[in-house]
Amino acid sequence: MGELRIRMIRDMTVRGFAARTHHAYIAAVVRLAKHYRRSPDQITDDEVQTYLAYLIQERRLSWSTCSQAANAFRGFLANRARHDKLARGRALLAPPVTTPPCKVESVHALMLRLTGLDIDQCPRCRDGRLRVIQILPPTDGAAVPITDSS
Repeated sequence: MGELRIRMIRDMTVRGFAARTHHAYIAAVVRLAKHYRRSPDQITDDEVQTYLAYLIQERRLSWSTCSQAANAFRGFLANRARHDKLARGRALLAPPVTTPPCKVESVHALMLRLTGLDIDQCPRCRDGRLRVIQILPPTDGAAVPITDSS
C-alpha cells in the first residue's frame, strides 16, 4: 500500500487534516484491507458498505468510530474516483487512432462480391450486357411532383 498511503497522506495534508486524523484514517483503511485481504484499490464500493455494516452491527463499535472510518473511506474512494475520471479524460483527449483509408470499390465490384450477381448482365436473358447511356446528376433529395397529363 505504499503508493496509495503516500497519495492518501498527501491529500489529507493538502486538506489541512491533523496528524492524528492522518493516523486514524490510514489505520481505518489498513483494517479494511486486512478484512478483505486485498489492496484497498481493489475493494468495491459495495464491499466498503458491507464492511461498515459489519463494524456497526457485528463488532458493535461506537458511532464515532464508524463515522471516522466512513469518512476515511469516503476520502479514499473520492480520490480513487477522481483518479479514474482523470484517466478516462486523458483517454478521451488522446489523439485519435488513425485507421487505414478504405479501399474504394466500384458498385459493380461491390455487388458482384456481396451478392454474386453481375449487374452488367441482362436480368432477363443473362446473355446480353447492359451499358451506361447517361449518368444523372445527383439530386438534393426533394421529391419530384408527378403530374397526370391525361
